[in-house]
Amino acid sequence: FTSLFDQDMNLTYDVVTDTMPKDRLKKTHPVGTMSKIEVIPHPDQPYTGMFKGVKHGMMRISDTTKTTPTVQKTNPGFGIKFLRDGMTSANILAMFHFDGQSSWNFFKNRWTTIL
Repeated sequence: FTSLFDQDMNLTYDVVTDTMPKDRLKKTHPVGTMSKIEVIPHPDQPYTGMFKGVKHGMMRISDTTKTTPTVQKTNPGFGIKFLRDGMTSANILAMFHFDGQSSWNFFKNRWTTIL
């Protein structure tokens, strides 16, 4: 996990693209699962933009580091990418906590976008 801080994270947060920047090494969340998603909001919600509903999105759920079957600890996180016409995608990243959790259940704790 400490190797995460050995590289310039500006490549992740300052480059606007839907692909991984060249020379960026994937040091965290090495293994995950992808799914297509659709957001169907409650009809009475007051929000605008992507919160009105999104037909085409992708979600990836992964563990921050490689799990060890003998140690019951995970550090789950997810990324959601909403595809939009004529502009870059809208993206959301979330995790439970940097220290992880003592459970195999990825959904045991509430996730947040602010750590």
